[in-house]
Amino acid sequence: MSEARKHIRNLKDNSLELKYEDLLEDPVTILKEIANFCNLQTTEHELSRVAMMANKDRAFAYLKVPELKEFASRIDVASKLKHYGY
Repeated sequence: MSEARKHIRNLKDNSLELKYEDLLEDPVTILKEIANFCNLQTTEHELSRVAMMANKDRAFAYLKVPELKEFASRIDVASKLKHYGY
């Protein structure tokens, strides 16, 4: 993540940082951001149609798998996840 954020800082306005869970929670808003960033013309109908494909149950899906949940709870991993908003 730190390497990715370094690239984002270097790219400045030529980058867009998104969180997958935000896309799942509010797909129309995030899709609008992506379309605007890419300078794409879209309609509300198109955005809504694509947004319906988002599966909110996928947000934080790692917490539903015991092995991944255990991994995420390790001190070294948990602090990194918390730092990035998980």
